[in-house]
Amino acid sequence: MARFNKPITLAQQEINLRKVYPNLIDKISVSRNELSCVMRLQPTAESREYKVNIRFKIGSWPKVKLVDPKEIVLVDGKKPHHLYGRSVDGGERL
Repeated sequence: MARFNKPITLAQQEINLRKVYPNLIDKISVSRNELSCVMRLQPTAESREYKVNIRFKIGSWPKVKLVDPKEIVLVDGKKPHHLYGRSVDGGERL
């Protein structure tokens, strides 16, 4: 019989994120059964820094929204290579 691990709580997720990314997190909170984390990311050394808001509910996929810059800056007329299309709401997927 297969055994499944119990998912960790949102409070545990918050503690783990604070431990692993202490210098990247601008704000993190858990309320109404949802974890919200605003953090800074830089996909490659050549790319610019992005601020994203990650929202997560147990049993759902994380939702990530680009906070800053509002629009992706083109490099030599091209989108950066770390973009993966657009989300359902029209935002860029990093």
